[in-house]
Amino acid sequence: FADALTGCAFDGLALLEREVAEQILPDGAHYEGSAMYHAACLADLIDLRMLLGDGAPGWLGEAVSRAGAFLEGVLLGDGDIPLLGDAWRGEAESGVLLAQARALVGRLAAPAAPEQASGLVRLVRGPLRLVVRAGPHGPDHQLGHAHADLLSFELSHGARRLVTDTGTGAYAPGPARAYLRSTAAHNTL
Repeated sequence: FADALTGCAFDGLALLEREVAEQILPDGAHYEGSAMYHAACLADLIDLRMLLGDGAPGWLGEAVSRAGAFLEGVLLGDGDIPLLGDAWRGEAESGVLLAQARALVGRLAAPAAPEQASGLVRLVRGPLRLVVRAGPHGPDHQLGHAHADLLSFELSHGARRLVTDTGTGAYAPGPARAYLRSTAAHNTL
């Protein structure tokens, strides 16, 4: 029985390692391109890393580090996620996730070239923070959370959001969902 459990655990970790390698992009973002889904994925990675403790594989800590750094990089001045694509506020507490990630792995890895991976790019100058969707909406086989929001953005000055996007308020098929995914519902050209 113990050998069977060990085999299942090993197979499960091998599968998870493959999925994490695919779903956590080089810049640390989750491949679906939504900061909210990214935060939910980071929460799962943190939970698993805490559960495995000292027996956690190195790739898991590295994924937590990169995903934490990406989340920190796209937060607006109020410390919350941008509402680009399928996102809404209140689903995850970014500050708590970042504190947990740091407690587990120490320093968070600096995100690498987001314009070449997730396409969610943050620009900062003094108190101004701008997050722009400048890339793909996710992998071709999983575009269920994609919106017609290329080049949409959110802008904050300090803790105040100056320009916000709609995010998502509906998942059920119908007119509301169709509108929320349309170009007209976003801050874009």
